[in-house]
Amino acid sequence: MRKNRALLAGVVLTGVVVGTSALALGAGHGDGGGCSGRGGKHQMMGRMMGSEERLMKMADRLDLTEAQRASVKQIFAANKSTFEGYGAQLELGREAMRNALDSDTYDQAVVRDMAKAQGDVLGDMMALRADVMHQVRQVLTAEQIEQMEDMRGRHRRGAF
Repeated sequence: MRKNRALLAGVVLTGVVVGTSALALGAGHGDGGGCSGRGGKHQMMGRMMGSEERLMKMADRLDLTEAQRASVKQIFAANKSTFEGYGAQLELGREAMRNALDSDTYDQAVVRDMAKAQGDVLGDMMALRADVMHQVRQVLTAEQIEQMEDMRGRHRRGAF
């Protein structure tokens, strides 16, 4: 049992190291294509990066200037590799969890540790998304922020 626990902890640690290394090296998919719609892989990352697509659609509705559009694109580009690193970490954690559940032995403490590690990465990703959205808001005028909040409120109520 201790051997399985140590093995699973090693898998999780490897995932964190690999994900952090990818983040540090700026590794990614280049064009950003394929992050979503991969049959479940990188789903959360796809949703997070999908925020850029939604924001650019919103940019059309908000009538952003070319300078504002360029600033928004730069903000997303500057954070892309970080989102991708988090996505890779989440995928490795999901794989480790599947392996733990498919194992002949079950160790609830290991599963809880893995779930906590996944939650930590997801929390980091959500905090980064909030940081990015804050940076984007700094580019907008007060009127555009009001329009954006109006659109987001209607979307949440199902009006879109």
